[in-house]
Amino acid sequence: MTDLADQADLAHLDAATALLRARLADVAPDQWDAPSPCEGWTARDVAEHVIGDAVRYRLWVIGAPAEEVTASRALTFLGDDPVAALDEIQGALRAAFAEPGALDRTARHSAGDITGRDLLELRLLEQTLHAWDIAVATGSDPALGDDLCARLIGSAATIERLRGHGYYGPATALAGPGDSLQDRLLRLAGRR
Repeated sequence: MTDLADQADLAHLDAATALLRARLADVAPDQWDAPSPCEGWTARDVAEHVIGDAVRYRLWVIGAPAEEVTASRALTFLGDDPVAALDEIQGALRAAFAEPGALDRTARHSAGDITGRDLLELRLLEQTLHAWDIAVATGSDPALGDDLCARLIGSAATIERLRGHGYYGPATALAGPGDSLQDRLLRLAGRR
């Protein structure tokens, strides 16, 4: 892969993965059933979703049949060691994204046909926002980091496009002049 923008996005993916990994490691055994900011979901539900989606994103990136992606939704991936599960599954996804041509392939996503580059964008958003969800649910450090937030604020068009497919709640109150980059991202994504 020679495109510097692609390399930068993979570096952001690595940062988002490290953030999610740290939030998973912070969860105490008695905190998995804590309610998350995602209505009706516990910290465990969010973790299962974000780890399971790594499986599905990899399947989309490699061009697996839609039936295989759909069948993966009936499986569980969290296991007894969520950090180890994330490491293994996310590692396979990261490798798939780094394959030559992967970001230019078209995948049949539930929101319509999208490129591997779009999938990478979605994965960046998903990992970062769900790391925050888990942190809020468990009282862990909710900081996302300015570099990652600045990068994802640039995803406003993607968020707006997917909002209609149920991926994000309505944007909350407009950002004020004193809001941090994280505040702006969370408001954009409909987090309260």
